[in-house]
Amino acid sequence: VYLEYSSRHAIVQEWVEGRKLTDLQEDFSPESAALKKSVVTKLLNSYMVQFLETGFLHADPHPGNFMIMDDGRLCIMDYGMMTEISGDQRVAFVEYLAHLSAGQYDQTLTDLVALGFVPPELEADPEKRAIVGPVLAQTLEALYSTGGGIDKKVNVLQDQANSRIGEISDKLEELALEYPIQLPPYFVLILRAFGTLEGLGLSVDGEFAIVDECFPYIARRLLADDSPRMQGALKTFLYGKSQRINVQRLEDLTK
Repeated sequence: VYLEYSSRHAIVQEWVEGRKLTDLQEDFSPESAALKKSVVTKLLNSYMVQFLETGFLHADPHPGNFMIMDDGRLCIMDYGMMTEISGDQRVAFVEYLAHLSAGQYDQTLTDLVALGFVPPELEADPEKRAIVGPVLAQTLEALYSTGGGIDKKVNVLQDQANSRIGEISDKLEELALEYPIQLPPYFVLILRAFGTLEGLGLSVDGEFAIVDECFPYIARRLLADDSPRMQGALKTFLYGKSQRINVQRLEDLTK
């Protein structure tokens, strides 16, 4: 923005040359596929920085707002819709993603309380936690442990509904009436942003898994941040419930 030429009635911005993602989506050449993959990586890294470092997130991420400049840089346009994420929420999200990456789904209920999704009373009741915990764990595993589009994940969830986990669905519905799971307003915009990124990733790779793609950033954050909560998340990721370090996770973390 050129402030010296702008006023209350007009805003003057830089003109950017490049190719919009909407143009790339219609190009199915091998060269375009490679470029799309590079764009997805850059976008994901950009949004992880916004999401978990600056706490100020561009929240209108449709393909028309992304452009590849002639020099290869990524241009994100239209900052009319933004959302803020507090420092505590950012740390809670790292803890949540660390638990997802480690497959420690039973720990995510506590994370969801910290993020404002689930009321604290639900977590504090052992009987009700015993109902919600297994369902939440298996649902998250179906959504995040493998890649692929929504049809594949819906099939996995349907299989779960027909299995033992489906037996407690009535109790879960009763709990939902007493303790409704809510979607915090700030997270609606986050979902929109990362949903768009996942869609772009799936257009390049049918087995794209966004949590796996986020992991290198999470790893860097866990290793670089020496705050007590981050160190706790690092320990949980490396050890889980065991007294011994998980060598595979350590290797994943240092790649």
